[in-house]
Amino acid sequence: MILGLRTEEDLKLTKAFKLVQKEAAKEGKVFFLKTIEDIEPSNDNLWPESMWGWLIPKEMASTFNKIYLDEEGFRWLNSYDIN
Repeated sequence: MILGLRTEEDLKLTKAFKLVQKEAAKEGKVFFLKTIEDIEPSNDNLWPESMWGWLIPKEMASTFNKIYLDEEGFRWLNSYDIN
């Protein structure tokens, strides 16, 4: 599993997601995907119009990942969503 993705299905987004993670890393952060919108197929990869999630400082990523991957933890994170 790639850090910042919750499901195997999300792995179809690998190419786009790696670009997002590269930009996050420039700021010393890791992006954790919550939702995507308007997915378009592109050369056997899915390319989203928009991605939403959490941009977490790299030193906190391991702790955040435990909450993020836990079903109960993920619901808790989403309970603070203001979308």
